Amino acid sequence: MRYPNAKNGVNKLFIAIIISLAAAGLDFIASIILIASWGFETAPYYAFLFMSEGASVAAAVFTILGLKIAARDNRTFDKAVTWTIVGIAAGFGGALFGVIPFIGWLFEMAGSIVAIIANYISITTILQGCTELLQNSYFTQKASTIRTLLIVAIVLISVGAVFSPIPFVGILGWLASIGGAVVSIVYEVFYLLFIIRAKNAL
Repeated sequence: MRYPNAKNGVNKLFIAIIISLAAAGLDFIASIILIASWGFETAPYYAFLFMSEGASVAAAVFTILGLKIAARDNRTFDKAVTWTIVGIAAGFGGALFGVIPFIGWLFEMAGSIVAIIANYISITTILQGCTELLQNSYFTQKASTIRTLLIVAIVLISVGAVFSPIPFVGILGWLASIGGAVVSIVYEVFYLLFIIRAKNAL
């Protein structure tokens, strides 16, 4: 074991990813329940929603803890801690102030944009921290692929969000959103495999 702190930290990142996937699954179930109940927010809906939110908080805690531990072997991970916190704060702030009449949507949109940027910087910094320690062309190549997938997913989802509400071109927005969702799934798989192999190699 060459980098015990980084290995321990990246292992916690792996746990955080698994919890995040569980949170996404719970949120999906909550959405299905909401649709099945014709938009009425029933007790089962709130139960799955709260479980999803709780899992998201747990994932954030594991992510920050893992990065702080990994930073003992490579200070690059400290930058990821900062941007992870910024992303969480932006998402929370956007949701909190998004309820303000007339201008709430501006806060919500701004929070979403900052959260997306912060998440991108955080993920790319994690990849950088791992590749700096591992010094292996395989991990360098995979990190580049993951960054490209992440950029494509962000662009497609952003295009979908902008064009979906517009008449006539809305179908292009929906197609972009679907494409973004598919690319996001591919990105998540690649990122998860990268973290698994990195924690085993450190």
